[in-house]
Amino acid sequence: MGMGRSLELSGSALLFVFEAVTLVALVVLVGPVLWPIDDPRSAALAGAFALALVALAAAMWRARTVDVTYSPGYDIAWNPSAFPGQAAKERWVKAVRRLPRGEDEDGEE
Repeated sequence: MGMGRSLELSGSALLFVFEAVTLVALVVLVGPVLWPIDDPRSAALAGAFALALVALAAAMWRARTVDVTYSPGYDIAWNPSAFPGQAAKERWVKAVRRLPRGEDEDGEE
């Protein structure tokens, strides 16, 4: 038995290939519809498509480079029961904040 050839791609490389294929496919599919740019209306449509393509490329780049983490107050999909440790910690912090603040913790005698 001989050793077979294999091609290994990491997740980020595979995602990059998918994004590149998506952008090229959009240009190939929509380009012929826009190509005869001979009047202002078709030029405006081509400009709008170019802006959309740039926005899509920027969104793909931003999704790769910026780590977006939302706090529970801003994330509508946050489910505290899915993270019981975090929910318990938040309840504990709220309880500690409600404790009265005194100079002597043991009380005065």
